[in-house]
Order: sequence, then C-alpha cells, then structure tokens
Amino acid sequence: MKKCFNMNTQLIKTKAVFDLNLSAELLMLSSDMPEYREFEELLLQAGEIAMPKAVIVKLPILQINDGEVKVPGATFTSTKLVELMSKGSELCVFVATCGTELEQLLVEENDPLRIYWIEHLKEKALQQVFELAKMYSKEKMNISKITSMVPIDSASWQLADLQVLFNLIPDNILQDIDVSLSEHFSMYPNKSRAGVFFYSTEVIDLCKNCSFKESCELRFQEKSCSRMM
Repeated sequence: MKKCFNMNTQLIKTKAVFDLNLSAELLMLSSDMPEYREFEELLLQAGEIAMPKAVIVKLPILQINDGEVKVPGATFTSTKLVELMSKGSELCVFVATCGTELEQLLVEENDPLRIYWIEHLKEKALQQVFELAKMYSKEKMNISKITSMVPIDSASWQLADLQVLFNLIPDNILQDIDVSLSEHFSMYPNKSRAGVFFYSTEVIDLCKNCSFKESCELRFQEKSCSRMM
C-alpha cells in the first residue's frame, strides 16, 4: 500500500507548446525541403494533443550518512547523492512524463523518420513538464537554489532505486499520469524521468559521473541529456 501525502503531493498537467523553427533547426530541416512541410503538419497535430504530466512529493530528509539518504518510507543508496545533498532538510521526489498522447501519431511503425520526429517532440514535452515540476518543487521547499538527480547507473545512483522512488508515489496518481515501471527498471512512456529535487548551492555537472559519457553523442554535440536534466 502506497501512502498518499496529501498537501505534500502535487499533480501537474500541462499542454505542450512546440516551436517549429527551433525544432526544424535541431532536426536540420530547412523550409525548402519537402520533409519540412510534413514535419510542420506533425508538429501542429502534436500541439493539439500532447499533455505532459508530472507528480512531486515533498519529504523531510531524516538522515544522510554512509552512502544513504533516508526519508519517510524509503532509503536511497548513492554516495554521489549523499555528497550533493549535504545541506538541506527536505527533498521532492518526482516522476515526469511526456504522456501517451503522442503515440497516436505513430501511424506507421516502419517509418524511421516519423518515429525520430515523434521522439523529438516527446522529449520536448518532457522537458517542459520537468521545468514546471522543478519550479513547483522550489516553491514547496522554499529554497533559492535547486538541482536534481536521477537513478542512472551504479557509478552515480543505482537504477534499482527507481522502484524505491515509484513506491513513494500514490498508486492513483501514477495511474492518472499513466506511467509504469517494468521489472527491468524501464519506464513507459519511454520519455519519462524519475528522481529527486533538492537544495544545492553549486552548479553540478552530472555528465562527468555518467558511465555513458565516453560514447554520448549529445555530449559531443554539447546538447543536454534528459537523464541529467
């Protein structure tokens, strides 16, 4: 049975807004290309239905030591998290997702270009609701500076703690935002993130601690990674 934290729990739903010019630039689509019009139509359809969602739960930090952060009902195991969370008395657990609506636009599963475009739009939707969750978490904890961390690998924060995070979210809310976690710790929809927001006085470069950094195309292109948002 998962607990409902009432006033400390906040559900967020927002309508995604997409920027045609920015997306076209990122996808290397110029207005004189035939694909541009096709993408423009897809983007307009996405803007009508995309509804990214998130939930945040504010919790007191009970104890930080020996590579563990303890909150009511859970213990997170991560020496990196302990290092970054040395100050502060609260944290906000979050689950954010692009939503399932954009799956409706996947008309043909054998169209790799359309799939690529939809994944791009799902990522943009996720980023928008993530920023809202970050803003609301900052207000809930009444702090001036905030950062986040997500379970990703054994070097920074073990993936198994995704289940610990999910166990802190009321079942009815997880159903409402339509996010699920598999036994192999994969989230559906795929453009979903779960982690914690907390007080920090420093800018944190989590990329340097990521085990994927040597082969990360985004890092080479100096683009942000949603695993580390």
